[in-house]
Amino acid sequence: MKNSKSVLKDKVYFKFILDNFDSGFFPLVVGHEICSSDKEKWSPLIKNHFFIHFVLNGRGFFTIDKKSYAISGGDLFLITPNTVCSWEPDRADPWEYIWIEFNGANAKFLCETIGLKRETPAYTVKNFEPVRTELIKMINASLSPRLLSVRVTAHIYLIMAMLSEERFPYECARSRSRGELNMRGVIDYIEKNYANPATTLDTIGKYFHFNSSYLSRAFKKFTGITLKKYITNFRMQKACELLEHDDCNVTIAAFSVGYSDSLYFSRLFKSLFHVAPSRYTSSNYKSQN
Repeated sequence: MKNSKSVLKDKVYFKFILDNFDSGFFPLVVGHEICSSDKEKWSPLIKNHFFIHFVLNGRGFFTIDKKSYAISGGDLFLITPNTVCSWEPDRADPWEYIWIEFNGANAKFLCETIGLKRETPAYTVKNFEPVRTELIKMINASLSPRLLSVRVTAHIYLIMAMLSEERFPYECARSRSRGELNMRGVIDYIEKNYANPATTLDTIGKYFHFNSSYLSRAFKKFTGITLKKYITNFRMQKACELLEHDDCNVTIAAFSVGYSDSLYFSRLFKSLFHVAPSRYTSSNYKSQN
């Protein structure tokens, strides 16, 4: 292999990774839809998670906080948690889109890296074709049952990187404040202790010497969700990973992620994923997702 071309001209290359973008991001659903002209308008509703719709073709309308946006191919729009919104296809030229539903401590930050937030929820992509290609790869990756979350997340990160580079080509990596670093410590603690039923707002506050009220406000400010909801979401994500194994039942999953009451765990799981954990374990359900 002496004649093989080198990756770089330099004999030695290394790069410090300083932006420290952590893994507090959980994709929940990816999907694709070709809407018909008679598709009903989504009535004004409030979602619990973040959604980004990438419009491939056609046109439609998106309304949030009583402000409406005309959306067409090459556009994307953001739905933020706990916000009243609605959307519908244009009757003459109904849209086709791919969407991502996600959550996690870094969900809000990820949206901000591409310039999306509640006040500015829509954007027209200047160079849409590479994004379209990666979106299709993401959907194809979701068809594989192996390492599903890893595969899909990798494509989402690449899509976000493309969009961030397009919108903010000269911006330096975002520096995090001391408060954000404190919250990173809280997140690390949760990720290491989620299996302990005693991991709650009060116990975390005592561990870090934070007042519970302050901790709750600060965590929501920097992540967009409450600390209690983050703990629940993280535990449920871990439960999903466990339930992928045929030898893991609902009771084992519940105890393994910090719930001594499997019935209470089942109610929480169903409220988040809209399916009972016992059904999630069936091969029938896995093959459909």
